[in-house]
Amino acid sequence: MAEEYSFGVNRIFYRSTGFQEGLQVTVDLLCSNLDNHTNIVLVENGGGIYYFDYDFNYLGVWHGTFCENGVKVASQNFKIKNSSSGRSFGSSGSSRLINR
Repeated sequence: MAEEYSFGVNRIFYRSTGFQEGLQVTVDLLCSNLDNHTNIVLVENGGGIYYFDYDFNYLGVWHGTFCENGVKVASQNFKIKNSSSGRSFGSSGSSRLINR
């Protein structure tokens, strides 16, 4: 099932396997229009929580593949909607924790 986000900038949180710290966490995003964005590096927030800010500039479904130190460990679908009812981050986006 896809997590719903608003069109524009969103902050995506990710929880590492076993709440490990000091990892290189990356995500590869693939948009439904086949536009691919690879090796986006997440910022460590402490306690095994990482995040990235992304400007989702295309409506529809995006797929994210999360890697820890180069090993694929999780995937998530993101449904981008043109809606003002989403969770707020900045003026137009939202934030969510990707649970593992």
